[in-house]
Amino acid sequence: MSKKASKNTSKKQDQPYAVLILSIVLLIVAAGLAVFASYGTFERGGISLGTFEFDFKSNKAVRSNDPSIDSVSKFLEENFIKLAACPKNNASVNIIEHSNDKTQILVGYGCGRVGDGRAFATKEGDNWKLLPITNNFTPMNIPACSLVDKYKLQPRIAPVCATRNDKSPKSINGYVYRLNK
Repeated sequence: MSKKASKNTSKKQDQPYAVLILSIVLLIVAAGLAVFASYGTFERGGISLGTFEFDFKSNKAVRSNDPSIDSVSKFLEENFIKLAACPKNNASVNIIEHSNDKTQILVGYGCGRVGDGRAFATKEGDNWKLLPITNNFTPMNIPACSLVDKYKLQPRIAPVCATRNDKSPKSINGYVYRLNK
């Protein structure tokens, strides 16, 4: 076999490998561009009503047409987006839990996808009211018993509450806990 023929054969054998390597490089570049393009969306917040916007009938979740859905959504946007005070407009607000009659909600809020803040809101007539937040939660986001008792928060949204008491033998990290019954 001549040298010229062996070079041509060698080039033909290398072509599939070159195509494979080029395909892998292009795939990596495309994946990188996709991650880069969606990077900002990972940090965008938004409002999630969770199960609040559904009615559960016959073991099925059906999106509710109740006008209260719009009113709670508007309330969350008006109150919690500002409260979260996030840069880049990336506040995240979600209803963590709601009472059976949908007149009380536990809301998580914060920046990005993580909502570390907690607050309660109650519906009075057609309007929602934000309950006081300052000094009404432990560092572990357990609500103060005084808040739970004053607003008669249902056990579904506040199953446990805490009272500050460093001297009690039942104190855990400076708080005494009790079940909300």
